[in-house]
Amino acid sequence: MTESDQLTRIAAKLDAASFVPEAPWFTMNPPLTPAEVTAFEERHRERLPLGEDELLATLAGDPSPERRVRAGQSLLMAPAMRGAG
Repeated sequence: MTESDQLTRIAAKLDAASFVPEAPWFTMNPPLTPAEVTAFEERHRERLPLGEDELLATLAGDPSPERRVRAGQSLLMAPAMRGAG
């Protein structure tokens, strides 16, 4: 799967999630590795928020598809982050 394909898939899932901002159980599969997220952040020069609940609350009202896709890269890490909370 190319990065473009993956970002398209992420954007579609985030659009679906924006209709259920109260759903903290929402996760995406398969998760990206920390190295993949770091590479994305370095390429775009933007740090991504890592809290799944915070991301859902932010994305639910965010009109920018680009920001939703970028934040989605972080949301993909949510399964690994759940144990840290």
